[in-house]
Amino acid sequence: MNEYDDADLRVAFRAFAEGTNRYIQPPGAERAQHVARGRVRSRRIIATIAVAVAVVVPASIVALIQNGRSGSLPMPPATSTPSTAATPTPTASPTPGDGPDGEPVPGPGALVNTTLTLSWPDPSVNEQCGGPVTIVDGFATVMVQSSMRFDVDGDGTREIVASIFCPMGQAGPMLLVAVRPHPSTPTILGTVLATAWGDGPVDPEDQQPAAIRDYVGLADGTIRVDVANRMICCGTPPNAAVVQQRTYRWAGSSFIQVGGPTTFVADPAVADLVATVPPLAFGPPVGGFRSGTLSVTITNNGPRTAADVSVYVYHHLGIEPPNGGDWDRCREGDHEFIGIENFAVCRIGDLAAGQTVTLTLPMRRSTDHEDEENPSFTTYTGGVELRTGTFYYPTQTTFDVEAA
Repeated sequence: MNEYDDADLRVAFRAFAEGTNRYIQPPGAERAQHVARGRVRSRRIIATIAVAVAVVVPASIVALIQNGRSGSLPMPPATSTPSTAATPTPTASPTPGDGPDGEPVPGPGALVNTTLTLSWPDPSVNEQCGGPVTIVDGFATVMVQSSMRFDVDGDGTREIVASIFCPMGQAGPMLLVAVRPHPSTPTILGTVLATAWGDGPVDPEDQQPAAIRDYVGLADGTIRVDVANRMICCGTPPNAAVVQQRTYRWAGSSFIQVGGPTTFVADPAVADLVATVPPLAFGPPVGGFRSGTLSVTITNNGPRTAADVSVYVYHHLGIEPPNGGDWDRCREGDHEFIGIENFAVCRIGDLAAGQTVTLTLPMRRSTDHEDEENPSFTTYTGGVELRTGTFYYPTQTTFDVEAA
């Protein structure tokens, strides 16, 4: 029996493909070497990945409004909890197996066993996942992750809005399309959103979403999409990504964005945040452990208050579960670190113009790791990314690791 025909294995691969992310790393071969060392060094990382990709974690959205922000369209008032979608207006009786109008359900739904002609912005993606594709309910070259019934063009007939994923290695691009149903030849009315994809380095100022988290049809005929600047995998906390809500409407020949931000990059003319991070210095071994403290100083160079400031911290040191110092700022419910203490998002709050705040993050690391590191773990680096609400500041600030 061919082991790749096993149903459980296909499901596991599908979950892994849907959750992985090429964006969660600073550029360069050095980072790749660090990740490889981490995999060899700790079997528990592999176990954590299996758990993380098997669980669908709902996105939590925090909207930020700042008057005068360039590159943004009007947004609803800010809230500390996910906003509730307006109830869509039904246009037809639901089809068995589909959810309520305007609400997506997992899987291809009515699109299973139909053939769609797909077009992707990137030529390499189009070569693999473009053209006529027959949709199946399971792992395939092209997968419909979810779908919903919704009248996008206001003609009284419900289209099928579908989230489509093209697995390319451990990640892949996504499309959100509106399909005009037909018993034998369904056609794509238009593409609501296509995520960014390419083989080159990630541009920190790229404004195109890298992932579609969720979507819903609203009563006014628009589609609100939760988008993220990176995909999530491998034990990374869900809030490692910057997540926004953007709204799209059918304009007669294509979909256009009519609400929400148009960029993930914060406007420094509103508040200009900078980070200062000295090297992370570990002391000599004591009782089989080294200890050190990471200090991150955040300054708002003005001209206005930066609202809802947070710091995304990453490294690949395999430290013990962190505590003490300011680590309490970096915990959120049950998803504080998900078993791998390499990533964290630390909340600062509002930062006035001219104000400076320093995060103090103690770390403790077993010397057992050093036996597998050549020449030493001081070759590791880490970094921080500053954010205000649902925007981030390029570029990330890196730090070195030292040891006595």
